[in-house]
Amino acid sequence: MCAGLAALVGPPSLAGVCYGTWWSGRTTTAKSLHITPPAWWNPLSAGAGAGALVGSYKIQNWLVIRHFDQGGRLSLNFEKGAQSLGEPLKIQTWKDFYRATGPPVFARTCCFIASCFMAGAAQSLSE
Repeated sequence: MCAGLAALVGPPSLAGVCYGTWWSGRTTTAKSLHITPPAWWNPLSAGAGAGALVGSYKIQNWLVIRHFDQGGRLSLNFEKGAQSLGEPLKIQTWKDFYRATGPPVFARTCCFIASCFMAGAAQSLSE
């Protein structure tokens, strides 16, 4: 049930959080520099935002996420966690879901959200 609920609610929630974070990065940068942010459909600003999104995620992947992947400093022992769940990954609580998916998913989600902020900031600076 927990995994199904997360699969159903997770992607739309992430999309909403990413949009809000992108908008926040865009408006925060524009306000701090006392400029009017360019239209989001402007090809130059859209390209700058997309480049910042990909670039900042790749940098965070190299700096942060690798520590959460298997063998990293902050990784959980996946085999031990999977065996403790019993039957083939019998997930009944959110704690079990977190042990099965673990910190790598959390790290990737947080890094993607931070990249959305950077994309919004880059769009404001592209004018």
